[in-house]
Amino acid sequence: AARTRRHRASTLFLATPRARGRTDGRAKKTPPPRPHRRMSAPPTPATLPEEPEIPPGVHSVWIINKSGGLVFRDVYADIAPIDTNETLRLASMWHSMHAIAAQLGPELRGELPSEVGIDPEHGGIECLETDGFHLHCAQTPTGTKLMLTCAPGTFADHDAGQAVLRTVRDLYADYVMKNPFYEAEMPIRCELFEKRLRDAIDAVNGAA
Repeated sequence: AARTRRHRASTLFLATPRARGRTDGRAKKTPPPRPHRRMSAPPTPATLPEEPEIPPGVHSVWIINKSGGLVFRDVYADIAPIDTNETLRLASMWHSMHAIAAQLGPELRGELPSEVGIDPEHGGIECLETDGFHLHCAQTPTGTKLMLTCAPGTFADHDAGQAVLRTVRDLYADYVMKNPFYEAEMPIRCELFEKRLRDAIDAVNGAA
C-alpha cells in the first residue's frame, strides 16, 4: 500500500500546473544560438573608367543663322555622336549665350545695330576653352555665326582659330550665298561647299 501511495504522489506531482507549463508552451524557452556571422572582406574601390582620348585637330564646323537655327554642321574627327535634336538645342543655346555676352561687353564698337547692340562682327563670345575641347566663333555682319570645335592646342593662339573661320566664311559666301538655288536662313544642302570645306579642314588637321 505504501508503494502505491508513493506512485500516486508522483503522478500528482507530474500533473501540477508548473509541470503542465513545460508541455503546453507557456514556459519560457531558451532562444536558439545565433548563427556565426562571417566577416566579409572590405569592398574594393570601383575602378574609374579611362577618359577617352581627344582626337587632334578640328572636330566640327557649325553654321547658325541670325535667328539661332542650325543650318549646317559637319564632323571631321572621330568624336562622340550627337543626335539631331540635341544639335538644334545646342545651337539655339549658343545663339542666346552669344547675344547675352555681346550685350554685357564693356566696350561698344561702331554704330549700334538694331538687333545685337554692338558691332556683330566683333561682339559676343569668340572663344570658349575647356579641358576637352576649344570652341571658336565668328559672327558675320548679317548675324550668321560660324563656329568650329577643336582639340586643345590645335591653334597657336586665338587669331589662328579666327583665320580658319575666315576661310569658312569665304567658302560660305562663294558656294552658298552665291548659289541661286539656296534660300537664305534655310539648311545648307550644297555638295560643292561641303567638299571645299572638308578639303580646307583636312589641310588644317594635316598641319596640326
